[in-house]
Amino acid sequence: MKASLLCKRTDLREAVEQLMPAISARAPMIVLLHIAVEIDPNQNMLHLSSTDLEVRISTSIPAQITLETDTPESFLIPAQIFSDLIAIMEGEQVRLVVDGHSLLVQTGATKTRISLLAEDEFPPAFEMAIGLPSIALSSTLFKSALQRVIIAASSDETRINLNSVQVCALAEGALRLAATDGFRLATEIITFQSETEEESEFLLPLNVAKKLLRVLPDDEDSQLLIKADGSRALFSWGNMRYWGLLLQNQYPDWERLIYGDDGKNLESNAQEFERDALQMAVKRAEIFARDAQVAHLVHFKPTQSGMQVSGESTQTGQSEEEIACPISIPFALNGLFALQGLSVLKSPRPKLLLTGSHKPVIFSEGDFVYMVMPLASAEENTVVTEAPVSVDAEPVPA
Repeated sequence: MKASLLCKRTDLREAVEQLMPAISARAPMIVLLHIAVEIDPNQNMLHLSSTDLEVRISTSIPAQITLETDTPESFLIPAQIFSDLIAIMEGEQVRLVVDGHSLLVQTGATKTRISLLAEDEFPPAFEMAIGLPSIALSSTLFKSALQRVIIAASSDETRINLNSVQVCALAEGALRLAATDGFRLATEIITFQSETEEESEFLLPLNVAKKLLRVLPDDEDSQLLIKADGSRALFSWGNMRYWGLLLQNQYPDWERLIYGDDGKNLESNAQEFERDALQMAVKRAEIFARDAQVAHLVHFKPTQSGMQVSGESTQTGQSEEEIACPISIPFALNGLFALQGLSVLKSPRPKLLLTGSHKPVIFSEGDFVYMVMPLASAEENTVVTEAPVSVDAEPVPA
């Protein structure tokens, strides 16, 4: 095959950057280290794809195409070399000249030649049944919610169902994301533009969710469409299409643990607090709590005017300070888990809900909730003898 392709350098660079999350250095087949380029002379477009078999990313860019053959052709470019090259090239346009198994890349006076993969057995495109309902919503809202929720997902690959993000379409026209590792849980509800006839859900593997975050746009005007068929999900916006395989496992029934049987636990006894003040107090306490007998153990105690936050180690010392947050029950948390939740809160005055020293501690703002299981009883600084209920266990009604 011989073809000449002319496109904008910025278009090509952006497209290649979006494809790179699906390129893995540990790919089991050499073909997966390549970007597939399909030439479409009818539409004057180049269709580019990458895959690691778990994720497939596709996009298209406009190009001036000159073919010396009558039928559309495709070729495979080594992804990392091409990405590194395009990133440092200058000029407004890039000319790609394909000649057999060689690719000439030219911008201005700069010319480089790349060897193309001789074989053409690139994995076929993912497919999905026609007529599946889709969810339309702001890509910015979805990306923000996913970034906040994903921090609670388990990184333990032996707990497969927790190594994921739960995505649930609610009947009232809302999308709920949730993630848990059994010791903390994060969930957020976002609204979308059309109501669904019935609830549906799927589990997005953690690796698939992380790669999706790398390519989702920050453009507030960008609309995201989501479809799922039980085995894979499709996220599309603009010219981008992101496919991800789904988990088939059962997710824990966690709702009662936060909302209770009546669904109103978040409304009772929630206290506002200054996010920055609590975050800095926990940061200072955690420095000493790292070497505590129970690692990262930070204590929270009620005082006459607020809440005392402390961390202590017999070897390194102690941090203790008081902030304005009226609580009546002592509790203790893993300082790192608490900091992760506090870091994604946006409101300067979110809420804290606590119903018992051995009950989950809940931080919330709007439709975002972050829950942490207690580590110890702050009262008398003793480890809890009655183990708290894990998020993925059957919750006990309050």
